[in-house]
Amino acid sequence: MPNSDRQTRITLEAIELEAKSHPKRYALRITAIILLGYAYPFVILMIGVATAVLALYFLPTVMHCHHWEIIIFYFVTVLAIITFLAMAINALRIKPPPPDGYTLQPSDAKELRFLINNTARKSAIPQVDRIVINDQLNAGVIEIHPLGYLGETQRYLLLGFPLLQNLTCNQLSAVLAHEFAHLKRGHTKLNEWAYKINQTWQSIAEPLGDSKTLQRIFVGWFADWYTPLLSRNTQPARRLHEYEADRCAADMSGANATAEVLCRIEFLKQLINNRFYPQLFCQAASKPVPPDDYFEQLNSVLTQPAEDAMILEWAKIQRSVKTPITDEHPSLIDRLTALGVNDCLSPEYVVDLIKQQFSNSVVNSDSLLGSEYQKIKNAATIIWKKRMIERWRLEYAFNQQLANQSTAENQNDNPVEAAWNVTYLKTINISREEARTVLMDFLDEYPNHADANLALASLLLIGNETEKAIRHFELSVANDSYLTAPAFNTLLDHYRQLGQDENAARIAERLQQHEQKLAQAKTEEAIIKPGDNFISHDLGENDLNRLRRVLFRHPRINKAFLVIKKSIALPDKDIYVLLINRHGSLLEGNSNWPLHMSAFLSAELKRRFVVITAKTNSLLARKIQQVSSTIPIFAVDCVNV
Repeated sequence: MPNSDRQTRITLEAIELEAKSHPKRYALRITAIILLGYAYPFVILMIGVATAVLALYFLPTVMHCHHWEIIIFYFVTVLAIITFLAMAINALRIKPPPPDGYTLQPSDAKELRFLINNTARKSAIPQVDRIVINDQLNAGVIEIHPLGYLGETQRYLLLGFPLLQNLTCNQLSAVLAHEFAHLKRGHTKLNEWAYKINQTWQSIAEPLGDSKTLQRIFVGWFADWYTPLLSRNTQPARRLHEYEADRCAADMSGANATAEVLCRIEFLKQLINNRFYPQLFCQAASKPVPPDDYFEQLNSVLTQPAEDAMILEWAKIQRSVKTPITDEHPSLIDRLTALGVNDCLSPEYVVDLIKQQFSNSVVNSDSLLGSEYQKIKNAATIIWKKRMIERWRLEYAFNQQLANQSTAENQNDNPVEAAWNVTYLKTINISREEARTVLMDFLDEYPNHADANLALASLLLIGNETEKAIRHFELSVANDSYLTAPAFNTLLDHYRQLGQDENAARIAERLQQHEQKLAQAKTEEAIIKPGDNFISHDLGENDLNRLRRVLFRHPRINKAFLVIKKSIALPDKDIYVLLINRHGSLLEGNSNWPLHMSAFLSAELKRRFVVITAKTNSLLARKIQQVSSTIPIFAVDCVNV
């Protein structure tokens, strides 16, 4: 059984304590773990070399052999050995790819380069080799060896375009000092080695293709054991690196200035996640591609002064947040406490602090980036669109499908779903507050509607109304067990972001129970037997006609009976068993036809369908016909289309 969140936190805290109190012993352990990660590929390489030597040893014998089968087998084996060796050698030549973004040319953005070089000089590090602008509200540094493990290191500085738009020069300088501290202290090397180890295993597994068995034999068993070991032991080091980089930034810019920029960035992230992105993706209802004015829209939201109540609520949450067990960055309150300025989040101070950030003049991106401003902004926009295009198209396709369904279902025998489709389409084009009102009005009329409860719960959770959100999540799950995974995964992420281990462990346990029920439900679908509990079906006339139209496309089906098998694992998800009588050889050469038909009907009618033939089990066929009162839902002499 996997460790609970609380047990994981205790383990991480113990490792972090060891790293603080016994740094040499901890460094020795990390070194040993990294070497262990490379020992496995080297063992594979040595096995390949030994096999090649053995093959060469038998070469004279094979050349004097007169049996062509042995000769062919030998050379096929040699070819396989050469392929294996090439795979192992290639796996040990891994290097991280260059970061995605717009790389500034030497003549670009002279003011920005001056600020960067000046901060690098104060940090006592060489100038970075590449400056890359991307679309993130973040900054970072990475080091890459061009030849994998050899060659002079190339240092990359990553700067998000939103940072240039929304930070003052002093704040940007503090961010740069933090990132340069990572370079100065050698923190980036840990990430580089960890990346190379993971990519080495992937490189070994890739030539094995889709063979899960081979991947398991060569890579899977070791990765399943080693990956958690590496992550668990290096995560505390990454957190300590963040504390150390914060101290370096405080030494250069001052503790208060560093604390202010940390608060500023965290608050802007909340605005992006909770206010901007929900508004932005409303546009996916009518636009098939992401907008070109992304950064203009983003800047208009991030420069709008926040209300006092929002700031106080944000600060209250931040004061209580523990560092998530899944995050290598410490929580904001932990970072401020380490700097000795955790009073920044006090109610008496935080409102003035955040509002002052909005009133201060931000960096003039035009002057920092010079004449290349528009070109760089366009490049960052393209990077963002490339990252978002898949999600955007899915949102657009879903909204279009929903709009079509809402029209079709107005004529269906399910007016509730038709009303829900109309309501949902309305919510995606309005603000979060307005959407909340619309959803609550819908739930006043249909209080047990699963999708509506899930949508409202998600909005409440974004607004930090956790108790109300939980009630609606529970209503959603109670009325549709298929929503258990999305509902509880959302709650699990929420609790883990807040560092609430006990609540997270409780939700994780319920998710595990749900996965067990899903596995049991698959078994129920796979095994239909005469002893099952069958009852008459409850399909409405319109759904029956849709089913009949599907059956009518198969002329060899002459009769069909429909019953319901009561599900034990998922009581709200009955299994619709469709018994088919046929003439001729409908299934000859296509034994998977019932499975394909089951999948098609399940998607078409939004129910769990299992299709069986009368010849599969005569006793089962008689039982189904008895339950359905021997009245078929479909017959060739009474087709209803």
